[in-house]
Amino acid sequence: DVCSSDLPTGAISGTYIDDGHADGYVRHTDGVFSYFLLEGALPETINAGERTAGYVLDADGDAFVAYDSGAVIAFAPQGPSGTSTASTEAIDDKANVAGYYFDSGATAHGFLRKKSGVIVSFDAPGAGTGGRSGTYVYGLTPKGDMAGYILDGAGAYHGFLRAKDKTFTAID
Repeated sequence: DVCSSDLPTGAISGTYIDDGHADGYVRHTDGVFSYFLLEGALPETINAGERTAGYVLDADGDAFVAYDSGAVIAFAPQGPSGTSTASTEAIDDKANVAGYYFDSGATAHGFLRKKSGVIVSFDAPGAGTGGRSGTYVYGLTPKGDMAGYILDGAGAYHGFLRAKDKTFTAID
């Protein structure tokens, strides 16, 4: 993940099994635990505000974001719940989240979900289609830049940076 070295560290996120299903938790820097009782929730990342985001292992394949208040919101980046599999991989200090989802043709697309709930889907230049190729987002900076990689049609991986202004820089 793309992160800043001046962010507080020490919070931990993870999963536990309860009554046969996985739930998520965050152990805050003060030792207090917050639990996210969203069945099958698998937290991926946390930020300075100790918010967490990740994906849900259920039939719908939704992503989620959990806030400091305890609210947990599951969402599908593209289309109705259950039409794609999504993974939230990064969260910033404003509670915007980024990641990727697969469409019905098994192509990966990047997304940014703003705290307001607005979802922006995008494909990096050169991204392939089908067969799990496409755009994968794994980092989100405090300024709104995103980092990830594409898998092109020939099966080659290429890194990218998507600036807040929506311009792309290839990283090979």
